[in-house]
Amino acid sequence: MECTLAAVSDFAYTDRATGKQYILGIIRYIWAARVPTTHGRLAVTFALEEETRSTRQPVLARLHIQDADGGDITPPSPEIQLPFVEIGPASFGRSLCQITIELNNIALAAFGDYAVLLKRGETEVLARARFSVQP
Repeated sequence: MECTLAAVSDFAYTDRATGKQYILGIIRYIWAARVPTTHGRLAVTFALEEETRSTRQPVLARLHIQDADGGDITPPSPEIQLPFVEIGPASFGRSLCQITIELNNIALAAFGDYAVLLKRGETEVLARARFSVQP
């Protein structure tokens, strides 16, 4: 499985009719006068590709938000079934999952690096989107 897109933004939307992903305001840094701070709204967008399997088992994952030390700053999400679909003739034999998740009122306790991870099981990281909180 390959992560082809991982982004944290102000707003993101996947058009179900066309499959296009619209991402506005990619966030690399969140500027804060002091910490702890709360960010009102983040959108996290991932695109994953893999070879199409003739017998597909559901791919289940959880969303984790981690600080620079790798500790979860919120409890992991409930399991999400990733919606893989075949790409078609442009990339025969490949399947694609496009997912956007909105996160509201995320408490950020310290300045530094953070990551939003999509993990299968306890250890397998499928995708990672990073951002940083700066003074």
